[in-house]
Amino acid sequence: MKLFGSDHSRRLATRILSTWYPAPLVVLGLLLAAPCLFNGLQTDDYVVRAAVLGSHPWGLQGEGLRDTHRFLDGDPDRAQAAIEHGLYPWWSDPSCQFHFWRPITAWTYAVEFRLWPDSPMLMHLHSLLWFGALVAVAAVFYRRLMGARLPVAAAVLAALLFTVDDAHARSVGWLADRGTLLGAFFGILALMAYDRWRRDAWLPGAWLAPIALAAALFSKETAIATAAYLLAYAVFLDGSSWRRRLTALLPSLGVVVTWYTTYRLQGFGTSNSGTYLEPGTEPLEFLAAVLQRAPILFVGQWAFPDSIVSIAMSRSLLSIYWLAAVVFSLLVGLLLAPLVARDALARFFAAGMLLSLVPACGAFCDDRQLMFVGIGAMGLLAQWYVGRRDGAPWLPSARSWRRLASGVAGLFIFAHLVLAPLLLAWEVRTMEIFVKRVDRMIATLPDDRKNRTVVSVTSDSWLVDFWMLQSAHGQEEDLPENFLSLASGSHHVELTRLDATTLVVRPDVGYLPPAGTRAVPRPDLSFTHVFQSFDHLVRRVDRPMQLGEKVELPAATVEITGMTDDNRSAEATFRFRVPLEDDSLCWVRQFRGGYRRFVPPAVGESVEIRGGAGWSINRDLITGRW
Repeated sequence: MKLFGSDHSRRLATRILSTWYPAPLVVLGLLLAAPCLFNGLQTDDYVVRAAVLGSHPWGLQGEGLRDTHRFLDGDPDRAQAAIEHGLYPWWSDPSCQFHFWRPITAWTYAVEFRLWPDSPMLMHLHSLLWFGALVAVAAVFYRRLMGARLPVAAAVLAALLFTVDDAHARSVGWLADRGTLLGAFFGILALMAYDRWRRDAWLPGAWLAPIALAAALFSKETAIATAAYLLAYAVFLDGSSWRRRLTALLPSLGVVVTWYTTYRLQGFGTSNSGTYLEPGTEPLEFLAAVLQRAPILFVGQWAFPDSIVSIAMSRSLLSIYWLAAVVFSLLVGLLLAPLVARDALARFFAAGMLLSLVPACGAFCDDRQLMFVGIGAMGLLAQWYVGRRDGAPWLPSARSWRRLASGVAGLFIFAHLVLAPLLLAWEVRTMEIFVKRVDRMIATLPDDRKNRTVVSVTSDSWLVDFWMLQSAHGQEEDLPENFLSLASGSHHVELTRLDATTLVVRPDVGYLPPAGTRAVPRPDLSFTHVFQSFDHLVRRVDRPMQLGEKVELPAATVEITGMTDDNRSAEATFRFRVPLEDDSLCWVRQFRGGYRRFVPPAVGESVEIRGGAGWSINRDLITGRW
C-alpha cells in the first residue's frame, strides 16, 4: 500500500499543505468525534457539576472550583465524613489522596455550567471545538518541524495519523477529561513558540513558550510531558552551543518548578493510593509502575488493543501480555533504530515519545494517557514510513530487515489509518457502558430509601457505587441517609449472623485481592478484574487494615476479625446499632445490573451471595451489557 506515492498525489499533498491545510484534518477529526455530542453527563462529570454549582451530596463541604477533580484529598476528617455517608468505602485509607489542580480546565466548566447548565450537548460541543483546535495546532506543528526537512507527505501523514488516533477518544467524549485536550493544545503551542524562538530568533517566543507551558500545566498535570519535548528539542534540534541551549531552557524549568512547588504546597497531588502514583512522593513505587505499565502503553500507542484492556486481564494473561508487549516494543525499536541513529528530527520525536511515557505511567493503563506520547509517535511513524517509501539514505540494505519492515508497515497503516478512525468514532461513546449500569442502579434503588441507611451486601466496585451516588444527586434523585456496601469486587461473599445486630462478612478471596485474581472460574478478560483495579484506588497493598482495626460508621462499627495469608483483610464483623430488621436499615443486593431487596439471614445461620457473572470484555463492550 502506497501513500502519496504518485506525482499527482504529491502535488495534491503540496497544494493541501499550502492552501487548505489544516482545515480538512480539522473537519475530519470533528466528524469522527461528533457522536460524543449525544453522551450526556457521565460518571465523574457529576463531580465536576457538584463542584461548580457548590452542591455536593449530603451537603459535604466543598471548595468551589478546587473540587472539580478532588476525590480523597488526604484530609482524614474530610475523608471520614465522606466514608460515613458511603461516598467512599469503609476500607478506604483516610490518608489516601488523589486530588488534582486544573484551574484552567475548571474555568471552562464554570462557564458552561453557568451559561447552559441543562445542555450536555453544548458542553460536549465545547469539548469537540477544543479537539478541533488541538488538531489544528498539531498539524501546524508537524508542518513547521517537518516541512523544511522532509517530503511534504511526511507532515501531512503525521498530522493525519494524530487526527484519527483513537487514543484521543475518551478525552474528547468525557467532559471530566477535557483537561487532556487543553493540556496538549497549550503544550504544542509552547513547543511551536520555543521552536520559532530558537530557530528563527523570534524573541516573543522566549516568553510565550513558558506562558503556554504554564497554561498546559494548569490544564492538566500530565502536560508535564511538554517539558520532555522541550528537553528533546534542546538536545537534538537546537543548533546553538550547549551553554545557550541550557540557558534557553531555564525559563521553562522555572515554570515547572514553580508549578510543582505550588501544586504540592496547596495540598494537591497523589499519595497512598494503590493506583495513582507520583514520582515526587513515591519514587520507588513509581519506577516499578513504569517498568510494568510502559510496555503496555507503548503497544496501545503503536498498535492495538487499547491499553485499558490490560486492567481487565487475569494475572496469568497479564503476565503473558506484558512479555508480548516487551517483545513488540523491542521489535519496533529495531525497525526505527536506523532512522533514529541517522536523523536528528527522528531522535527528537523518539526521545519526546519515550520521556512522555513516564508521566503516563502515573495512573492505570489507559490510552487517555497517550496524548503526548502520540505527538512523537505519529511524527516518527510518518517519517519512517515516507523515508522507507522514498528509499531514504538511512534504510538498511539487509533483505531481512526490509522484509520485516514491509510487513510491519502494513500493520501500522491498518492500525492507524483503517482501524483507528473507526475506533475513534466508537470509543467516544464507550463511557456509556458505565452510564447504563449506573442509571439502572439508580432506577432500582428502593423507593423508601430516604432517611434510611441502604445496606448493599455486595457491590461490583466502590467506584461504581460512587458514580451511582454522585449521578443520583446530580439528577436530583433522593439519596439515602447513608449508603453502606459490605463487600466489593464481584466475588462470592459468605454472610454469617451471630446475633440480632452482628453480621460477619467473608469474601471468598478476602478484601482487596490483587487485580486479576480468579477465585472462581471467570473469563481471562472480565470486568471483575476492572473492579478489582478500581478498588485499589483508595488503599495501597502495603498499607492493609490490621487485625482488630475498627471503623466507626453511623449504622455500624466494622472490625477486621480475620486476615489472609498475604496479610489482607479476610473477614469483617459488622456490629449494627440496631437489629438488622430495624426499619432504619434498607437491605439490598445487586441483581442483573441493578438492585433487589435482600433479607438478612436468621441468627446462627449463614448465606452465600454469589458474585457477578464475570461477563467477558468483548461481549460487554459490543452489547453494552455487564
